[in-house]
Amino acid sequence: MTKRSLLTDISVINENLKPSACGYQIVSIKLTAEDQADLKTAITDIGIACSAIERALRQRGYTVSASTLRRHRRKDCSCGRTN
Repeated sequence: MTKRSLLTDISVINENLKPSACGYQIVSIKLTAEDQADLKTAITDIGIACSAIERALRQRGYTVSASTLRRHRRKDCSCGRTN
């Protein structure tokens, strides 16, 4: 049996990984159309802190971290990698 390198194993696994859904999108689809529009406005307004968005969503029963929201805002999330 031929032993593959660790890097080869990592590469094979990485190729088979599907990008996970962005936490922003997971929360967004659960919101009403009005709240979705508000969330989209907030996430595109750099004057609104992601931590404020996180807290407001948490008050409504939704869990998404400020760091997840920042990644989405920077287009460095799975949405940005797949679109």
